[in-house]
Amino acid sequence: MKYLIEIFNKVLPLTKNEADAFLSRLHTNSYKEGDIIIRRNVVCSRIFIIEKGLVKHHHPVNNRDKTIRFFSDNDLFTSICSYADQSPARYETIALETTDTSSIKFSDLEELKKQYPNIAKLMDRIFADAALQILNLMHTHTDLDATVRYDNFKITYPHLINRLSLKEIANYLDISQVSLSRIRAGSGKGPGKS
Repeated sequence: MKYLIEIFNKVLPLTKNEADAFLSRLHTNSYKEGDIIIRRNVVCSRIFIIEKGLVKHHHPVNNRDKTIRFFSDNDLFTSICSYADQSPARYETIALETTDTSSIKFSDLEELKKQYPNIAKLMDRIFADAALQILNLMHTHTDLDATVRYDNFKITYPHLINRLSLKEIANYLDISQVSLSRIRAGSGKGPGKS
């Protein structure tokens, strides 16, 4: 768990007591490929930290699966609206490969935030960063053409190009696999699983 505190300390340094208190509330889980971690229409009451693995947020749109975002090693994820409001999640999170996580419950984190103001500030910064990432994703997916979206994908997820199938990448970009193949052929492609 030392890596987690190192990640946090880049955002806002925690004291040893703060870090120990946070770590003491974590629970570990392992998920197999295809396991649902966050279910649609169920309240998400945890923030997850991926120790090793790969997951995606997705939901159905017009009878098609729409991938919103990928998370991998050392990433934090949750269903932000569901977690913050304690309301049902609008999408689900599924493991794309064997994934080991640590997570903290909403009630435990709320208690820690009351006890340790730095933890509250840290979580505020993490959620603010997540909100900015969501805005950037919205811009990418609504205002940019498919070639530019693919270029942004390569910049945002260079470490996932070889871990994701072309189907998953095309789904995320909201294009067909044939269109993705054409774009890759025209842009010096880059690797990807078939």
